[in-house]
Parts: sequence; C-alpha cells; structure tokens
Amino acid sequence: MPLRIDRVGRDIPSFKQLEAEEKRRIAVRENVATNRPKRESCEDPTHWSRLPKSKETEWATVSHLSDPLLCEILKHFSLLDLEECSLDFDKEKTMDQSDLGTTLQRESRVETLLDLCLVSKRFARLAQPLLHEYPRELNIQSVRRQFIRTLANRPDLAARVRYVVYEEDSRFFRPYNVRASAKMLQIYKAFAPKVKIGKKKSFLKALYSGTDDAEMAFLFSLVPAISTLRICVEATWVLNMPWTLLLLKHSIKNYYKHQITGPFCSLQLVRADKCGRDFDLNPAFVRQLIRLPSITEIDCRSPATEDMASLQAWSGSSTLQTIRLLNADLPKGLVSSIFNACTNVKHLVFSWDLQGLIEWDIQQILRGINVRPNSFETLELSVHDHAKVWEDHIQRIAAWKPIGSFKEFPYLRKLRVPGFFLTGIPRLRPRLDRLQPFSKKKIDHADTIRGLPDSLEELDIDCEGLSIDPNGKKTKSYDVTYIVPFLEQLASIRSSGCLPRLRSLRMRAKYSAARPFFDPIEPLMAQAGIEVEFLGFSEDAKATTQEERAKSPDYGGMIEDVWRENAIVTPRRAEETTINVLNLPNELLLEIMSYLDPSGFLTVHDQLEERGSIMLAVPWRLATLARCCLVSKRFCDIARPIMYQTFSHNGSSERRLRFINTIIANPHLAALVKEISLTTAHPPFLYRLRNEPPPQYGPMDEDYSELMTEARTMDMSHRDEWLEALAARRQIKDGDKKTDADVPVLLTQVPNLEVLSFSVFDGDIANDYYWTLKFLDPIITRTDQGYLKPSLWKKLRHFGLLFSDECEPQCREVAAFLYRFITTPSMESLRQLRVDGFWSTRPLSFLDELSVESRTSSLENLNLDIYRTGPTVLRHLIEAPKALKRFKYEFMTTDLSLRATKIPGIVDMLRVHKDTLESLSITPRENFMEAERHVEHSALDFRSLGSLKEFARLRHVETTGRFLLPFDGRPVIFDQDYYPPERVDFFPESLESLVVDGQETALGHIDAWLQAFTQLHRDGKLPNLRSVGFRNVKEEDVRRLDAALLEAGSYFFSVGVLFTVNGFWDASIFFRDLETISPGELDDDSAVSSSEDGYDDDDIVWEDMDEGTGDETSDEEDEDEGDEEEDDDEEDSDSDSDLDDEGVFVDDDDADDERDDEGEE
Repeated sequence: MPLRIDRVGRDIPSFKQLEAEEKRRIAVRENVATNRPKRESCEDPTHWSRLPKSKETEWATVSHLSDPLLCEILKHFSLLDLEECSLDFDKEKTMDQSDLGTTLQRESRVETLLDLCLVSKRFARLAQPLLHEYPRELNIQSVRRQFIRTLANRPDLAARVRYVVYEEDSRFFRPYNVRASAKMLQIYKAFAPKVKIGKKKSFLKALYSGTDDAEMAFLFSLVPAISTLRICVEATWVLNMPWTLLLLKHSIKNYYKHQITGPFCSLQLVRADKCGRDFDLNPAFVRQLIRLPSITEIDCRSPATEDMASLQAWSGSSTLQTIRLLNADLPKGLVSSIFNACTNVKHLVFSWDLQGLIEWDIQQILRGINVRPNSFETLELSVHDHAKVWEDHIQRIAAWKPIGSFKEFPYLRKLRVPGFFLTGIPRLRPRLDRLQPFSKKKIDHADTIRGLPDSLEELDIDCEGLSIDPNGKKTKSYDVTYIVPFLEQLASIRSSGCLPRLRSLRMRAKYSAARPFFDPIEPLMAQAGIEVEFLGFSEDAKATTQEERAKSPDYGGMIEDVWRENAIVTPRRAEETTINVLNLPNELLLEIMSYLDPSGFLTVHDQLEERGSIMLAVPWRLATLARCCLVSKRFCDIARPIMYQTFSHNGSSERRLRFINTIIANPHLAALVKEISLTTAHPPFLYRLRNEPPPQYGPMDEDYSELMTEARTMDMSHRDEWLEALAARRQIKDGDKKTDADVPVLLTQVPNLEVLSFSVFDGDIANDYYWTLKFLDPIITRTDQGYLKPSLWKKLRHFGLLFSDECEPQCREVAAFLYRFITTPSMESLRQLRVDGFWSTRPLSFLDELSVESRTSSLENLNLDIYRTGPTVLRHLIEAPKALKRFKYEFMTTDLSLRATKIPGIVDMLRVHKDTLESLSITPRENFMEAERHVEHSALDFRSLGSLKEFARLRHVETTGRFLLPFDGRPVIFDQDYYPPERVDFFPESLESLVVDGQETALGHIDAWLQAFTQLHRDGKLPNLRSVGFRNVKEEDVRRLDAALLEAGSYFFSVGVLFTVNGFWDASIFFRDLETISPGELDDDSAVSSSEDGYDDDDIVWEDMDEGTGDETSDEEDEDEGDEEEDDDEEDSDSDSDLDDEGVFVDDDDADDERDDEGEE
C-alpha cells in the first residue's frame, strides 16, 4: 500500500501499518524478555533495564562525544546565525521584517541552549558562550544589571559577546525607580575606576545613580570583542548617549595614541534603526564611527541632520567599506564629506523618503562618490515612493533628465537604481490617458546605456512608475512599460560587444501586474547573454484557488495517537509523603498569608509615584486571598479574617450587597473590617447609561432578607423612601443617581472602622452619596439641642474624599460636609484628612458665613490636592485643627485665586500652628490641559515661601525649585559673601529633612543656591539637619549639575548629613566607597591629557558644502593646519572634560575648530 504524504513531505502510515508495527515491537520485546537470563535478586520486572550493560551491548550517547565535536554541533544553535544578526550585504529584507520572521526561531534556540545548560556542567560550559553571544532585552534594567554581574564575574563569557542592542527603556517594564543592589555597587566600585574614560568621578556617580546610559557604557567596557552594535534610540544621540559616546571617543584615542585595544575596537557594523523624528545623525558622531579600527559598515535608517560638515581624509578610515543611509533626510554634501574622509568605501546604499526629489539631489550623490571612484564597486539608489515623483513632475509639466554617465567608476560591479533614473521622465500632460502603455513613444537611450561602465556585472532596476487607475478606483497598480524601450536597446547594445561583464538583470516591482509586457524582452536578453530575474511582480505569487484547496486531502485529520495509548508505563516505587504547604502549622500559614494583607494601601496615595501603581495591589491581594479560601476549610479560616480587613468597592452594587449580607450574618467578620473605599460609576459609564436603557434589577430576593431586617431597625430621616429605594435596588435612570441606599447599612456594621474613603467621579457628591449624607447628617450637624447622634466609629483615624479632574464638584455641598465632618466632637479619633481633586471656578465667599468653630478638630495631618479653590477653603481647613502637625498642599499654577494671597499668605495662615507643625509640603503642578488653551501660566510670581523661623518644631520641609530660584528659574549668580536671605536663610533651626522637587522646574541653575545653602550649614544655622534630597530632577539637569552635586555631596558626607538625588544617588554610600579607591584610579583617561604624537586630534574642517569637496588645498593652508594641530594638542592636554557646562557631550575637535575660526577672523 503506498504511503500518504502530508503538507511538509512526511510519510503518514495507515492504521494497518501502525497495528503491524506495534505487533512487531511487542513480539521483539517478548523475545528479548524470554531469552534474557532471569535474575533471582531482581524483584522489579523493569529493573533489568537499569542494570549496567556489558561492553558488547553498551550504546554510545552524545555525552561520549569529544568537546570539539560537541562545539561543532552546538554551533548550529548559535544566535548569530539568525537573519537579524547577519552582515550579508545582499540581504533584501529590512530589519523590521527580519525581527518578525526570526522571533520564534530566536526564542526556540534560547530555550534549547538553556535546556542544555541544565543537563550537566560539561554541557553548560559549552552552551553558555553561545547563549552570551547575543544578549537580549538589555533595555530592561533588571536584565541589564544581571548581565553586567555575569560579565564582571566571568571574563570568559564577556569575551564571547558579539552582538549588542542599545535600546531605550520606554519605562514600560520599569514603572518606578529601582536602586542598584549592594552587589552592583561593589562591582561598580571595583571595575569603574579601570574604565578608560574622562570625568571618572562623575561617571561613577552616574552608575551609582542608576543612569541607563552610564550602565550601557559600563557594559561596553566589559565586552572587548563586540562586532555588531545596533542602536534603537528615538532621540538625539549626543543628548541621550553622552557616556557611551565619551567612551567611544576615548577608546579611539587610546588605540591610535597608545595602541591599546579597548571597547569598540573590534566593532565591524553599526546599525541604527527604529529611530524617531528627533534622531540626529550628527557629523561629529559620524567622525568618531569612521575612526574605529575595524569598522566595515554603517547602516542608518531614517537619519536626519541639518549640520553642514566636511571630513578630510586621514589614514585611519580605510576599513569602512559599506554605507547604508535609508529613508534619509541629509544634506547631500554629507556623502561627499564621508567619501572624502574614508579612503576605501566600496558600497553605498542611499534612499530618499521625500516627495520633492529633484535631479540636483542625485547629482550631489554622484559628485560625492566621485571623490573615490577607483575603489567604488556597488551603488544602490532608491526612492520610497516612485509614484509621487511621477505625479509631482506631471503637475509641474517638467521633465526628468537621465542620471548620466558612470564611466568615471571603472570598478563599479553592481548598480541598482529606479527605472526613471535611467530613462528620465518626459513631459506628460496632467490629463494623461493612463490606460494606454507609455512605451509607444520611442526614445533613444543609447547614450545612457553606453555611459554604463564596462566593469558592470549586475543591474537592478525598480520598474514601477506612474500609478494606473483603470476602473476609476484607487488601486496599487503602477505602470512599468516605460522601461521596455530601454531594455530593448540594452539587449541590442550588449549584443554589439558593449558591457562585456554584464550577466545579471533584475526587474523589481511590488504591485505591478504587467509582467506580460516583458515576455518579448526575455529572449532578447538570453541572446545577449544576460540572465533576467523578476522580483515582486504579482504574477509570481502563486495563489491557490478555492477548488484546488477543496480537492486537496486533509492529511492527518483521522490519525490517532496510537503510540501514546500503547506506551509502557514504568511503575514507580512507593515514596515517602512529600512535605507541602498543607503540612505547615496554622501559625506559619498565618504568617505567610499576612504578607497579602491589603490594609494600609488606602492611606498611601502620596507614594504612588515612588512605589508604582500601589492601588492595583488591593484587588490582586484580595483575589489571592479569595482563592486561598476555596482551598479548604482550614485555609478559609486563616485567610478570611485577613481578607475582610479591607473592602474596596468598584461601583458594583451586587458585590456591595453580598458583602453587607455576609458581615450581617457574621458579626465576627464585621469586627475585622478596618478600611472601606467606596467608588461611584465612572462618567463614560454614566453617560452611556443615560443614552441607553439601563439594566433593571428586580426587587431584592430572599438572599438579602437579613439586610432588609437590619435596615428596618435603623433610625434615619426619610425612612420610608429609603427603605423603598433599598428594597427596589434602585439603579441609574432619568438622571436619578441615588444608588447608595445600602451604604448606611454597611457603615452601621463596622464598629472598628479606621479608614473611610469616598471617590466621586462625576462631581456631585450630594447625589451620588445622597443616602450616605442623610445618614451622617444627625452625626455631624449641630442643632440647638446639640448633636443628635454620636459617632459610631470610635477608631476612625483617616477620612478621604477623592474627586475626578474631569468634572467640577459641587463645592457648596462638599465644603459644608467637610467642615462639619472634621469638627464633630464625637470624631475625636480622626487624625488625617485627604482631599484630592477638589476644584471650582466659582467664588466661595459663602464659606465665610459658615459657622465653624476654629481649633476644635482633632486633625493632625492635612493632605490637600486642591485645584483652584482660593484662600477661603484653605483658611477654614487650616484653622479647624487644634494642633496641626503635618500639612501638604498641592495646587495648580493657573490658580488665579491665589494671586492676592500668594504662597507667603498660605504660610501666614499656618502660623496659628507654629508651635505644633512638624512637616510642611507646598508644591505647584502645571495644568497641561489649560496650557494648550494658551491660559496664562504665571498666575503666581513664585516668591519665597516666607520665613519659617517661627515654626519651632518644624522638622521636614518639602518645596519646589520655583521658590528657591527667582521666578521662572533663570540663572542666579550669588556673591561669595552674600545671598538673598528670602531664598536660602528662611529655615528654622529645628529643620531635619529638606526635599526639593524639580518636576515642574528646571533645576539646571540651582548650583548657586546649593552652594549658598551649604555655606548656611557651615555657619551653624541648621544644627539639626539630617538629610537633603532632590527628586524628579531631569537627567540633563543632573548632568549639568554634576560638579555642584559632587561638591555638596562631599561636604554633607563629611558632616554626616544624608544627601540623595532622585532617590538613586546616595552621597553617603558613594563617598564611603570612594574612600576605599586610591586617588590615582579616579584620574581621567590619559588619552585626553597626553601630548604624545601619533594621533591627529584635529582632522576636521567645517566648510561650505557648495564650494567643493575639500580635496585640493594649498601648501600654505597645509602649513597653517599643521600649526593649528600642534596648538590643539597643547590645548587638549589641559582639558579634562568632554561634557560642557550643560552636561551635553561635546567633541573636543569641534571646540578646537571654533577657536581656530575665531582666530582666523
């Protein structure tokens, strides 16, 4: 019986063949068992297979292979063989397509190598080098740090790294800051002083701060044999990669001055792709790349620059052979500049992504190539969208001239150009009949064909031209017939003896369906000895018809896995009972599950940025505890008390009813509830329900009979209406949102409540919490007879009211409710009030008439995130507490209501608590929504906070740089013996902690203030100071302030004051480790300060690109340049830094050139 074949060509046996094969195997197995001598000591029938075999029957395994042979086998799993890592110049696929095509293959190889590492130590020793040749996901900080630890401990694996991807961290994998571990700091301390780089102390500080670019530069210093570097940075390199570029420059200088092979010296390919609009191919950076001793290819996708630079030739650039500039937006003179500097370029790939392409652009490219015509072998010029060029010339009724002659390139072997570069574009009418072929008009192309060099071997032509619209619909079909006359003449001239080496002709298209037009061309090319290949034509795609797919058999559809059914299962020995989590005692299980305790998360809103989205932990932990309750009754008894400590409501009425019914039936669980967070529906959900019929729930069923029984015993205003609403489970309809009828029942069942939080997303608390306010009214409202009811919660310490910034809340009801709540005498346990998102554009003068007695509340912590409410609300909230200890206030910079009061006025309000206030935080926030509407941002003049010296117990101050720098952060230069006291000397002697926030302020010029503040501490005016911290400082500002931060950190370390920047850099740890490093190890790289000859440090002259390529210079100019080079070497020996005052990477050569230009002028 013939075998069937599946889709991949494998034989599929029939059922009879499977049965026969299985019978044969059973027979062979029985025959072996009967002929084998029985062993009396072997009780297990399968034990004989595990006994040692004799030498005659011993089988060879892969472990018996020698190491060289195993290495050859494992090389087939190398990650460098993947298409994305290939250096082949003729690869047709782009980088992105290669990533999509090799992702699964890469992951499969990684898994295979990881499995081999777990087999044995011998296999791990052979497989680990292959696994480290191409490290992945270095943009993730945790992965990168773990890889750095491996490289530092295993130099043999560091020497095997070949392919590195420098990718920007998009913060997707790292939503919050992570400090470097103690082990990482020890590695930095041991290896960073040995790195050949300038500003070593600043570099070590950047490593301790967790700067991504500094960590990548440190990684590059550990991998000496890297051959391919792929850069995916969506911004200007000189701003986002300062330490990497500085390491690159110093490595090049060390190589040519001292013959030291350092980082990047083995680099062969630099590829930049996935770059954004801010990507800038700076000529100064290109100059560093072409100096690399082993560089052979530079590949840039979507490069752009506006600098005009010319690079002179020098002996160190002879290794660069291939230049790829795809979708480029560059001055065409830059190509001339590169060819002028590089003496051995053989391949150039250049493509445009511009609509306004003109012949001058192409001529500039050819002009640049003509600088080195004798070494040039391959030229590829392409346009991203050919049809746009054609359409543009039709609209202008302008002709495109052919590209011209290539006779100046005697070694050109491969040429790829668009077809209209060779044929030109004739003047075409805008109302051209596009249904007719354009090849009817005979044009003489003999001059263009004879202009091709005799050395040409391959000719690639992108055939697509003007778009065709035969049916009046937009299609992706393009004309290719314009190239037919050119091909006919090419075949004729080739037959006459011209172009003797031309053997290959490739015709390329993407959407064209005009392949039959080339049928007469193929025999002509065959007679001329040219092989023709068509790529991308729609006729080449073989589509399978529906009938063919229906006739094709469905192989494998009826095959059953008979091998698995007949598999022999080896019986296992009876093992001892394993120890698992079920065997742990209750005390240990309680300790484990206590780590899932969700309580406490509702009171840490101010730490969301530092600790990530901390509120997300509440539902995750509650869900985990709920699953633990389903494991067993024992687990339920342990997990349920922990789970019931916090109730976080997400707007689901059904879930809230079930919770209330449960705690009514279980009073012991109700006594455990400590935190409750209630949330109304989100506005988009409300709007959708108002336009559509809302879901209607029937009357409350028997499952909630206990809830209704408890509700009937409660005393409440509008009792009948409330019971009716509760029994009907009223939902949102006709704008009536009084859906909180069950909340009063919930609040009466939790006597040990400590945290209560209301979230309002539509701004109307009087409607969303209608019945809740009715329930609280007799408790918080004072009448002539006093308060009608006492508070039910003797342990309530935190109350929160959170509003959405999408809707304006009803401030009249909210303000009255807040003041009455916090001043209720029965709320004597209340210690903290948080109001978030409370704002209004209306005046609140009515609050002055509110009868609120000052200094009656027991509040100690007042946390206000209020938008545009004015000083009236602040005055009442500040004066209400008896003894306020902590005050935090965040406001919008567009709050016009604060113009009259100003920030010093707010501090004056706090003076009533000058004897009790311990913590003060006042920070502004930008209103980006109103910034787009051109609303005035300078609502405040950002004067100083005012004097805080009267606050005798003030220990912590958090403010912004806006109150330390004058107005908008302009630079301030203080005299050495004088500084404005209102900006520096306004802190009390009791100050222990100072935090300066730079989120909305440019702190790049705060170094003068920091110096004045340091002097203030030297004078003994802050004797109790223990910590100084800067947070939310931009990375460019940190680089600009390096010197000031190091100086201040050194001083504060010497006096025992903690000094931190962004929570990463801790000066105490940094300078403590710095004391263990010998001073000589922190000196700058000798390549900067050395004056030895052998490296031309000023080989670049900036010129106007339209005046020439710079090849021919007079003898006097050469002498002047030689003198300038000597002067530059002397100046270079005195410079210790490659970072300017603003912390931006600056090339020393550029600075020297500018000084030379100024001298010539």
